[in-house]
Amino acid sequence: MSLRVLSAHRGKLFFSHHARPSHPHSEPQQNPPTTRRFLLSLQTMEKLNVPAVYIVHVRADDGKRRKFITAEMQRHHIDFEFMLDGDMSDMNADNMACFFTPNLVQNGPTPRESCAYKHLLIYKKMIDERVPAALIFEDDAFLAPEFNAVFNATMREIQERPDIDPNRAFISYENSGLRFVSKKEKIHGQHLYKSNQTRCAGAYYIPLELAERIYNFTLQHPCNFGIDWQHKLMAEQNELDVYWCEPAVVEQGSHNGKLPTLLDDKKHGILRQISWGLQRFYKRYILHH
Repeated sequence: MSLRVLSAHRGKLFFSHHARPSHPHSEPQQNPPTTRRFLLSLQTMEKLNVPAVYIVHVRADDGKRRKFITAEMQRHHIDFEFMLDGDMSDMNADNMACFFTPNLVQNGPTPRESCAYKHLLIYKKMIDERVPAALIFEDDAFLAPEFNAVFNATMREIQERPDIDPNRAFISYENSGLRFVSKKEKIHGQHLYKSNQTRCAGAYYIPLELAERIYNFTLQHPCNFGIDWQHKLMAEQNELDVYWCEPAVVEQGSHNGKLPTLLDDKKHGILRQISWGLQRFYKRYILHH
């Protein structure tokens, strides 16, 4: 019997057994190495221990990013939901006035405001549906092979460490900004390190109580830039606790040059990838060693 992949949908793979005629003198057939590694990954990949996963995505996308991020989630067997509401075409002076400063409202929506709005709509969805906690990605996230295992370890760490308040914990899993935990700070077996700085908003965990706090804070203190600046402002005002995951297990394609950015003028392509790779090596293994 051999295992044949039939289809994949939202991280769930479906298989059928296909009978192959055998010959009494034939040697047992072996799967090629790549197939064996794939089948082994199905057996060893941990199921993600989180109630919901949301992905910030543009409804008017040309299909390339949706194809990319769907494949990335399937590779890690992660069920998810796109946040498609909040495109620039959905935004007007009335709904912008609820969440953004007057100067941004006056200038009209840009991709940056649309992205922030989508994050806020995810928080609202969590509030309305009473989702206990969620992992939120932007749609250019590249996940490390060990992502699931590291993420689940951080979930256990939240519950086991008395110094972490689970209802205030904002956990960053990305290396955006190329900021890392220094060697002298690292503790064997520990993944979460408190910081007064966020690392963008491409991959983070947030509990319901904190989603409510950010949403309500923004109604009182409107955004004047991206959503990550709102998180940073709240951290500075002791409204939330930021933790960096070590190792960082997500990298944004719009930062490392593998995907074009939708928010600013960062370049992409091979030169950006080489530059990013060199900076990452220096900052992680030399500067912070």
